[in-house]
Amino acid sequence: MQHDKRAWSDAAGRGIAQELVTVPVSTVFGYNLWVYNMDTADIGSKLTEGRFEFSRHAFRRAVERNIAEEEIRQAGRQVEIIEDYPNDKYSPSCLVLGFTGGGRPLHIQVCYTDSEMLKIITVYEPEPDDWVGFRTRRRS
Repeated sequence: MQHDKRAWSDAAGRGIAQELVTVPVSTVFGYNLWVYNMDTADIGSKLTEGRFEFSRHAFRRAVERNIAEEEIRQAGRQVEIIEDYPNDKYSPSCLVLGFTGGGRPLHIQVCYTDSEMLKIITVYEPEPDDWVGFRTRRRS
């Protein structure tokens, strides 16, 4: 296990520090892959500042769904984690909800990798019939 102290500022400019505990989740070619508990402030700042990269799947989906990079940045201004996937296939991830400047809701699934860049797994505009308030899945 590794301990790491991270600091950032909240919307009011107050400094916030949080200790993050990282654990190796797997070893690939002799290197440990580390994950950490990401929070909405970290996700939001990376999205807003454009410190993200698309998986091939996410890039294709963004183009198909006409979702611009600027809309993702706007959605990052106020995101909330709506689903957590700690046992996801390749890396722990979560689904966040954010809104563009024009009020378009976006769901963005991101990896919890300890990296300067946030990895976007997929991005889409949720169907209102499938979600309650875009936050909770409707069960059929």
